[in-house]
Amino acid sequence: MPTPRGEPAAKERLLNLLGLLLRRHIIYLIAAAWDYAGPRHFALHRIRSARVMEAALKKPPGFSLDKHIGAEKAFSYPVSKAPLKLKVAVNESVAEHLLECRLAADQKAKAQADGRTLITAIVADTNELRWWLQGMGAGVEVLSPEVPAGGDEGVC
Repeated sequence: MPTPRGEPAAKERLLNLLGLLLRRHIIYLIAAAWDYAGPRHFALHRIRSARVMEAALKKPPGFSLDKHIGAEKAFSYPVSKAPLKLKVAVNESVAEHLLECRLAADQKAKAQADGRTLITAIVADTNELRWWLQGMGAGVEVLSPEVPAGGDEGVC
């Protein structure tokens, strides 16, 4: 029985388990639910109780967990379908991290005279990327794409 965010009590739901995913510190149950065509995401810590049913699993036609969390980027929260040509100048610590955990297969890194590293990559335009960039603070300077004048619709 999951408790929806902002609701005081759990609600009984029939869920067909499709997979589990650990995302940062939260475990998500990915399930087919109600009459929705696609999978839904439920934070496991909000589920108060569960019981196994004898009914057969109802899996959406063509569903692949790998595709859902990978190619479809279901947990990246896309902002737009168009990829970004990201260009950032990063400090030594962030550069070391990005050399170990690349942003994209086409990522390039080039040492700069000021001690920073220039990182370029074509990446998905997601809220997750934007949150990560903002969380790096002074460790990352976004060179492109530019933030539109008077707005926060850009990368940062």
